[in-house]
Amino acid sequence: RTLGNTTEGGSFRRSGGSHGGLGASGTAEQIVNAVYGGYRNPNELGSGGGSDSGPAGSGGGLVRVAVNTLNLEGQILANGANGGPWGGGGSGGGVKITTESLNGGGSVDANGGNAGGTQPGGGGGG
Repeated sequence: RTLGNTTEGGSFRRSGGSHGGLGASGTAEQIVNAVYGGYRNPNELGSGGGSDSGPAGSGGGLVRVAVNTLNLEGQILANGANGGPWGGGGSGGGVKITTESLNGGGSVDANGGNAGGTQPGGGGGG
């Protein structure tokens, strides 16, 4: 994870991004950003993967829902994006649901993105 326009501290060369879970290291320089954020009160976005050639996956978003009753029949997603060729997957973002009643057969996911190809690493979960 990095803040602003900087490459300091982020995943590097084919490694997956980290957030709530550690991203996997790629086969090049195995530098993965540190795990960050809190699972009880997530308030940060996921981080992007690293790449030395081509696009890496973007980190997942942040979803916060506060309602009395949530009837979830679809999906709430904060997944990281898959990396392109030679790109690491982005980490999952964060989801916080505050409700008195949760109903339905829907799903909530904040998964890390897949690596692009066989040598990069996948992203960590949100």
